[in-house]
Amino acid sequence: MMQSVAEEIEKAGYKIKSAEKTRTPENTVPVQDEETAKYLLRLLGSIEDHDDVQNVYANFEMDDILLEKFS
Repeated sequence: MMQSVAEEIEKAGYKIKSAEKTRTPENTVPVQDEETAKYLLRLLGSIEDHDDVQNVYANFEMDDILLEKFS
């Protein structure tokens, strides 16, 4: 389905730089505690660094200040 949409866009004269499927959560979980944020970001980083992992998705919402503090 996505390939056919991309082909039609290109037929219309537009150039596509990239196209990929992604997941968007229907429900999110707020993360406000510093200790939880630190653990969660460290866990996600470890998962992303694994050679067999291609994509990582999460359903949390975190304040930008908290995100920057532990990123």
